[in-house]
Amino acid sequence: MNYKQFHQRLKKINDISNACSVLSWDAETYMPPKSHKLRGQQVGTLSSLAHEMLTNRKFGDEIQKLLEDETLSENERKNVEIIYNQYLKAKKIPSKFVEEIAALTTEAHPAWVKAKAASDFSVFAPYLKKVASMTKQKAELLGYDNHPYDALIDGYDRGMTCKKVEEVFEKFLPGLKNILQKVQGKPAARVDFLEDRAYPVDTQMQLSKMLSAAIGFDYTRGRLDTAAHPFSTSFHPDDVRMTTRLDEYKLFDGIGSTLHESGHSMHSQGLLTEYYGLPQGEYTNLSTAESQSRIWENNIGRSRAFVSWMYPILRATFPVQFSDVSEDECYAGLNIVKPDFIRVEADELTYHMHIVLRFEAEKAMITGELEVDDLPDFWNAKMKEYLGVDVPNDTKGCLQDVHWAHGSMGYFPTYSFGTMYAAQYDAAMRKEMDVDTLAAMGNFTPMKKWLNKNIHEAGDLYGSSELCKKVTGEGLNPNYLLRYLEAKFL
Repeated sequence: MNYKQFHQRLKKINDISNACSVLSWDAETYMPPKSHKLRGQQVGTLSSLAHEMLTNRKFGDEIQKLLEDETLSENERKNVEIIYNQYLKAKKIPSKFVEEIAALTTEAHPAWVKAKAASDFSVFAPYLKKVASMTKQKAELLGYDNHPYDALIDGYDRGMTCKKVEEVFEKFLPGLKNILQKVQGKPAARVDFLEDRAYPVDTQMQLSKMLSAAIGFDYTRGRLDTAAHPFSTSFHPDDVRMTTRLDEYKLFDGIGSTLHESGHSMHSQGLLTEYYGLPQGEYTNLSTAESQSRIWENNIGRSRAFVSWMYPILRATFPVQFSDVSEDECYAGLNIVKPDFIRVEADELTYHMHIVLRFEAEKAMITGELEVDDLPDFWNAKMKEYLGVDVPNDTKGCLQDVHWAHGSMGYFPTYSFGTMYAAQYDAAMRKEMDVDTLAAMGNFTPMKKWLNKNIHEAGDLYGSSELCKKVTGEGLNPNYLLRYLEAKFL
């Protein structure tokens, strides 16, 4: 097998995986409510088939031989090495296991939707027990040195371990808490125009499409819909789907959700199509992926310059609701710091406490230290300890995130790490251009091109810290985020 044949094989595996992704996207957007059982079977079959193609022993032997090819370029060798490591890991997981967990999670999603709507954890608990059990089995199959969480997070952020996560949080959280304590002593921003005025959802969707197109999302290669939990998925750089969540009394949450998912989707659209199927044409490193959503949502989208550009648009779109709202009040409203229940609606400071809670919950469920039936009590106690809030129900508590219904355990820390990388990339980008002047003018093309060149076009050739070092000169450094938050809020 030569390199060209290797690439062709990976394209076929990706075709099957992405056909599976189309079915999953449909399941969360337009699929009829009684179709989930059969859809679970379909997703399971395709997932198992893609897994079998990757773990074929003959294919593995051919990859190993290809590593000896001295004519490979540096990037070609990296692609082969990454796939060989994926092959070795995937071989440890039986195809039947892959099929079973795919079918389980397809059925778990509607159960989560139903449980969340009814605020009844008991509806989802049986599925979460199975997910937690199978996740623990997966960790055992993959193997680990110190903690089962190591085997899981490594699949989302290569080289990351439970211990490294704890070390970063130990370094970051004291400074964050110090800033938060000082900010909470400041006068409260005006909130009446955000809580007491209705913003029609249809108009919000039009606004969302306009904002996402303005920052660079290409609607000839993608689309925007709504879902119970916002997400972005890509079947190819020329076919990227994203969803947002809109509520007529939560205008800024909808804007933040759209900018966040646009960042993910622009990352997908920025991948080089000629490398489709190869690591170089994919992004599977979720800390890097999250940096792209957070830089648009926060560093740019919550900036004073962005508000300066967006404010006249908001007044024109909602002339009655914004008739007595100044630009200063708009900016302050977008950056209110207030401990609350919902992670995706959290401000830039309290957000990370939500991540720490989920990290601790996942570790405890995987090791068996926390029984799934006890999750609501554990959750509510931690929310009181970390944010000082009393969770009123399961919908605003442990049922708010969709990830466990997807079987995605082990990657919540990448949300915080991605935010840290975003601050680091933002600082590097600002050394090369006047981001604020450009944003105030509504000219986002230079920022998008910088991210395309430095982040997107690398695909998944590098680990998150390795890529950050190539772009900024150093690996992950949470002090960039602390300095950004300090400058903004203090």
